[in-house]
Amino acid sequence: MNITVKLLWRFVYFDDVTHNFDPKKTEVPIAELQDYSLDSDYSIHLGYKLIGKLEQWCSINSCDFVLATTGFFTDSANIDHSSRFYHTLKADSSIHMKDISNCMNEHTSGDYDLITIPGDGHPNETGARYIADCTAKWLMPYLKTR
Repeated sequence: MNITVKLLWRFVYFDDVTHNFDPKKTEVPIAELQDYSLDSDYSIHLGYKLIGKLEQWCSINSCDFVLATTGFFTDSANIDHSSRFYHTLKADSSIHMKDISNCMNEHTSGDYDLITIPGDGHPNETGARYIADCTAKWLMPYLKTR
């Protein structure tokens, strides 16, 4: 990733809506560390706040906001807060979301270890290619209708 992209991600695309986790300045609820549990809606509030910022950017720049997920947030994944947010988004009809899990499973037979960086969980080069291919399958026809 080049330095321009890194700087854009850090300073343009996203604000720190927690304001360095300052409880007096935060724009989203922050659970106390000892209270951090699946009962906390923190991940859902933060996720929606970030989506709101992206939707606002898209509105200002005359583009549609669409969201794709790789299927890494399925029930089998050991990332409960992300999984909870995923299921909340999936049930929210106001978010244009496409889940490419089925396509990813066709490529991997459900074995995400083949396409992730060991110990990190992010996609490796092959995983990134599969994500791009699976996303393009539905995104290209969608863009042709816009």
